[in-house]
Amino acid sequence: MATGHCENPFFHRGPIRDPAYFFGRERETRLLLSLIRNAQSVSVLGQRRIGKSSFVLHAIQPAVLRAHSLNVDQYGIVYVDCQGRSGMTEAEFCSLLLHGLGNALATRVPWEEPGSDKTPANLLSLEILIAKVTQAGYRPVYILDEFEAIGASHHLTPDFFASLRRIITQYPVAIVTVTKDPLTMLTYPHQGILSSPFFNIFQPLSLGLLSAEEAAGMLQGLAGKSDFRFAQATLDFILDLAGGHPLLLQLAGFHAFELLECQPGGLSEDDCRLVRERFWVTAVQHFEYYWSHLDEESRYRLATLPLLSGSEDDVIKKLARECLIVRRGPDLDYFCSTFRDFVRSQRVSGLVHAGPFVMDHQQRAVMLDGRRVDLTKTEYGLLMYLLQRSGEVVTYAELEESVWGDAFSGDPERLKAAIKHLRQALGEQADYVANVRGVGYKLQL
Repeated sequence: MATGHCENPFFHRGPIRDPAYFFGRERETRLLLSLIRNAQSVSVLGQRRIGKSSFVLHAIQPAVLRAHSLNVDQYGIVYVDCQGRSGMTEAEFCSLLLHGLGNALATRVPWEEPGSDKTPANLLSLEILIAKVTQAGYRPVYILDEFEAIGASHHLTPDFFASLRRIITQYPVAIVTVTKDPLTMLTYPHQGILSSPFFNIFQPLSLGLLSAEEAAGMLQGLAGKSDFRFAQATLDFILDLAGGHPLLLQLAGFHAFELLECQPGGLSEDDCRLVRERFWVTAVQHFEYYWSHLDEESRYRLATLPLLSGSEDDVIKKLARECLIVRRGPDLDYFCSTFRDFVRSQRVSGLVHAGPFVMDHQQRAVMLDGRRVDLTKTEYGLLMYLLQRSGEVVTYAELEESVWGDAFSGDPERLKAAIKHLRQALGEQADYVANVRGVGYKLQL
């Protein structure tokens, strides 16, 4: 193992373009390239910063194409980053596609630069070039990254997309769109676009979280670029911190690597705390983005996830597609421990928060430090009243009145028994309910 200062091999800014630094996604790569081989258009979907751009850029590398038995010389692959192109006209979009394909095959198929009266940039000139290219035995492939921007253009009409579909299906051409949401869920300026047959030609390919094996392979593979290997305990810590999210794994790996600086041994307890703090500064920005784009029902489901056990409905499926939750055996869980901590810190309509307690009136359920606490109706009422007056001493009479709704009975045993059962349900955290001798009780957080 190397010692001294090493170059940090972890990236967390922008797409990965060097195939030597790309790990995982073997199944998705194989599927994408098999579809392209059959001239099938594909819609690559995935949560923000899940690695969609890195994935498509990796898949079209010559070495990757050859490894999947695609003849590199047969394809004219055009990668277009559509970000910032939401105002593009039909002529500008066609010009982009024309230039891309013409330049990709310039040494093999002569073509005329569009822009003059003789060769205007429009769908007809694009079709002419595609016909010429395919007749010569070549296969055009367009990768349209951040396609949301193109779809948002007011200049691209339903007729335009219908004509583009006709060209694509008439010739062996594949278009790969890259978006966060399915194409039919995007917002388009023209109402008729959604009903366009253009969107029927795409096979969806979703990118989710990396598996535990892929994530560990990425971390160790990148560390190995500097002749270094994480200790198993450190590896487990990073995986817990970031889950299978490629960007967050890169970020956590970066901070862990910086702290270790290629020295043998793993992270100490203090080191782990420091890595978590540094990781959180950037990770929380992504968590806030995800949270801001959720509706109230999705936020509620996330906040009450420990209460849901094996439930499966449309909201849960949506949260899973967005890589915010995972299934671990029969149970649902947050995709990483830091996102769990973030969710616990959010205030959600319909839930009462106090310290480590979250109470859900809708389900009459209680969570303590993220675990479900099963309470009877009486115990729930006692805890709710104590929680509402957290830090205050609540008299025996007040508690009796709040729970049973009658005057103080003078019999302390009824209340004592209920408090005893409540504390038993809280387990090791029973001391949150403190007895103030001769007066009452208080919830001390």
